[in-house]
Amino acid sequence: MDKPRNNEEIQLVAVLRLLDRSQDYVASALHIAKRRVGDIEDWIKAGRLESVEAVFDDQALKRTIGRELPILEEIEPHILIRAGQVTADDILRHYRTDYQTQARKSGRPPNKKREQHFKDLSVTALILASSFEDYLDNFRDVIRDMAPYRTVGDAVVNGWFNYEFEESDLNLLDHLKGEFAELVNINDWGDLTTDNISDGFVARLKLKANQRDFSVGKCPACPT
Repeated sequence: MDKPRNNEEIQLVAVLRLLDRSQDYVASALHIAKRRVGDIEDWIKAGRLESVEAVFDDQALKRTIGRELPILEEIEPHILIRAGQVTADDILRHYRTDYQTQARKSGRPPNKKREQHFKDLSVTALILASSFEDYLDNFRDVIRDMAPYRTVGDAVVNGWFNYEFEESDLNLLDHLKGEFAELVNINDWGDLTTDNISDGFVARLKLKANQRDFSVGKCPACPT
């Protein structure tokens, strides 16, 4: 069976189908034919295991979910959040009876310190996302009528953004800069301009938190 060419398309089909979205839903969301969805699933089930595993590398899968799903108009927020929790292991276990987990094959013990660090960053990201969400709910119209390029720091001073930034927030910023274009040129959350705070930004922040993958970037609290 020939492998479909587009790896990201394969990954997105698998993620959405794993989340119990119908083939019709997936076809509509990805703007592809329903038959193609079926062909992709057939390849995942029956293609050479090594080839299928190569497509579902965990880092590649997380990049695709984080980059492609938020821009698809038909994907509901709750599906986006759930997608952030899907791993390559989940997909391979779902589709393949001949699959063994990478952990079993490699025999490598988990890095507990790294896992805890990523868990802490995930909690920080969810709290920050919730604060940004409240900010948009309460002051979206105020922001729209203001001069552009006001910063989060300005919003804090004016009482529009009720959040006290801590060192953990700066650690999170260090990890997100490589993946969030809005954060590339800032060194402090207070420097983020309010025009960059959007529903899409909040959704991607929540997605990142649920993925618990902060392997891009490094902060002072990263385990050695």
